[in-house]
Amino acid sequence: MVKLLKEPVSMLHILPCENIGSFEYKLSLLVKNGIDERGRFLYEGIGHLRRLNTEKMSLMTRKYGFSLSKAFYSYHNWTAIECITRSVPRFVLEITNPKRRKNKESEIELKRLRNKLLLVQESGKWKRNVSFQQEHLIETGLG
Repeated sequence: MVKLLKEPVSMLHILPCENIGSFEYKLSLLVKNGIDERGRFLYEGIGHLRRLNTEKMSLMTRKYGFSLSKAFYSYHNWTAIECITRSVPRFVLEITNPKRRKNKESEIELKRLRNKLLLVQESGKWKRNVSFQQEHLIETGLG
């Protein structure tokens, strides 16, 4: 593929991140079945086919002659928190439900995260992300 293009060649991808350490990854690890076989996180709808991490993306593009030179992770933590806290409180309560815990430690962490996310949400700092919350609640049968 690279041979067909005039050098220098660059490729830009913006996609959901499955990298270990992201806020969503950590949150999803706290609940039973929090990450499915395709790498989707606990609250993602069927529209997300899969998530890729940096290694998977690099391997996939290497066979076409591309190599990773830079990686940026804008959604890794703060944007994920912003998106979650822009939703209705019901969404925060659902994804941090302690009943979905894997163990006692994860129950404690889910409660801690719930309180923090609700506090940020309550501060009124964010405008509500109606489309995201409606999509999730409809896909999960809660809407």
